Amino acid sequence: AMPATPERRLRSAAGANAAEAGQIENDAMIARALSMGRDVPTPSRRKTPLKSAKKLPKGRRSAPSTPKLSKPKGKAQAKKTTVPKTPAHLKRKKRERTPAKTSEQIELERIASAREAAKKVRAKASKSHKAVATSTRYAPARSLKNLTVPKTPKLQTKKRLRAREIS
Repeated sequence: AMPATPERRLRSAAGANAAEAGQIENDAMIARALSMGRDVPTPSRRKTPLKSAKKLPKGRRSAPSTPKLSKPKGKAQAKKTTVPKTPAHLKRKKRERTPAKTSEQIELERIASAREAAKKVRAKASKSHKAVATSTRYAPARSLKNLTVPKTPKLQTKKRLRAREIS
């Protein structure tokens, strides 16, 4: 027969009562910790209180049900986990939020911007009007060359017509 390891006992404990199953589970946990080379804290024994023992303070109905475990010694103390921290260059920059504008404020801003645009157009129009008013009439540049004289082309059609009449 094979030796009963804590894991085997845990598997076969399906039919056992809850107290035995808890003990077997605890044994399996201790066996795993020992196989990894860790120190296993042993629970300190608790004396069962006698009826004549101290009374519990008000509001407390019974003694604590979990046994106190001794603190691990040396390197077996729980290591602090490192807290993950996002690098600064990957973080989004916080922006200061401007308060939301009401529809009235938006409409007033739109009207003000339209007024500014109209003012710019008027200024440009007055500048162009002044330029037109002070300038001289349009006079095209005159050429100094003589005008070309049309000449009729010498197509010699008369000779061809005479040649037809003869034939």
